[in-house]
Amino acid sequence: MSLDLNNLKEQIQGIFETANTTTATHDLSSGLATRVQRILKVNPERIPIQSTWIPFVTVFIDAKEIELTDIAVNQLMAKRKATVSVKVVGLAQSFIVTDEEADSADDECEDLMENIEQILRANPTLAGTATWSYPSGVTYHNKMLDEETGVRAGILSLETEIFY
Repeated sequence: MSLDLNNLKEQIQGIFETANTTTATHDLSSGLATRVQRILKVNPERIPIQSTWIPFVTVFIDAKEIELTDIAVNQLMAKRKATVSVKVVGLAQSFIVTDEEADSADDECEDLMENIEQILRANPTLAGTATWSYPSGVTYHNKMLDEETGVRAGILSLETEIFY
């Protein structure tokens, strides 16, 4: 039996799509100036930066560790435990800073990543595809696109454990 990693990404994508509404228990776009425009399951290096897509969220698999959990007649029949490292990226756009003491893009990206964490913590089995999952950290990154425009990205690490 193999592990369906695409289904894992689709379930996470579906959780975020359901949460991207003002009536959701935890609104993905809460506190943002613009609602999240796209929820994808693509490595962010393959996503063209288009202002009409921002802010967006994307999910991709970073790594999978495999551990045998029993002794079996052969490898095919053995039960396994996979620890799948999923990355969830939230991206916000920044423009020329008009206030040297505040940066709205940083605030937007931080709010988006806090919303993502809250939604994932409320869904520890990821719609039944994982035995458990937990967010383990967030890093923040900046990239200038030209002299006046840049993007801020947060990358949340989500550890999932799946028996199969």
